[in-house]
Amino acid sequence: MMNLQDITKKLSDATTALAKADNDLKLEIAGAAADAAGLVDPTPASDIVGAGISIARGDYWGAALSTVSMVPYLGDALAKPAKAVRATKAIMGLEKKVAALTQTVADLTKAKKQAEAAEVAAKEAKIAKEADAAKDAAKTQEKSSATKGKDSEDCAQAQKNGKPTKAPAGVTLEVKEPKILSTPGLSKDERNYLETELRIKQRAIDRAASRGELVWTPDTSNVRISSLQDEYRDAVANRYRNIYGKELDLTRLNADHPVDLVIGGDPTQRLKLLDESINKSVGASLFQAGRKAGLQAGDPISKIIFVPR
Repeated sequence: MMNLQDITKKLSDATTALAKADNDLKLEIAGAAADAAGLVDPTPASDIVGAGISIARGDYWGAALSTVSMVPYLGDALAKPAKAVRATKAIMGLEKKVAALTQTVADLTKAKKQAEAAEVAAKEAKIAKEADAAKDAAKTQEKSSATKGKDSEDCAQAQKNGKPTKAPAGVTLEVKEPKILSTPGLSKDERNYLETELRIKQRAIDRAASRGELVWTPDTSNVRISSLQDEYRDAVANRYRNIYGKELDLTRLNADHPVDLVIGGDPTQRLKLLDESINKSVGASLFQAGRKAGLQAGDPISKIIFVPR
């Protein structure tokens, strides 16, 4: 099945071809009418018109026949009958072509409407799925907050009663630094920029760890809300355009979740633009470290340390 882009292109081509064929048919009919008038018109006026129409269509043989038709007797005996036969065949051929192209345009127009409807339905289904995922994530977050709240209350009560308290046990994950930092030939400025991007990421994760929010969540497909990331990128680009009057180059920047979803980050958390190489590398390294540690969904993570490769 053709996609909407292919259908739109084919429809445009067919519409252009139909307009040309229809114009050719009108010129052919006009030329035939001029030739017919030439049979009763003693002057060469009709033949001149017919020759002009033939030239306009690029039919130089037809123009030559019209020129011969201006010659008394010879034109009526030879040229005009020949032109009549040619015109009849041409008109029949063009009528068939116009009919076929008209049907093609109608079919493609219908197919385009169906493809547009399917595309809209797919987008609506995606939005509905993401909305359901957001609701589930919100419920999970609410339960997590309730549990954390109870733990805090228990901790406060234990401290009040003079009992020792201990934070819930969690795994310390050692995660490899982004591969790009090991790339030879990085300039000082490039390295400083990338290391700064990584530190921003590290601080966000450390803050979440200090609040006891890091939880191994390997399946992020039902949690991620892609539309939020797209909307964030558009909003940043629009704001930059409004302030500076030019486009922001986003080719190397991703809309990043400061606390990655794979370690329990909230899918609706405030996003941030982050260097693409750092963003993708950190996400992949976190996932690999969690698998290597044998973590199961829901396992708490107490700390994440980035180590050189």
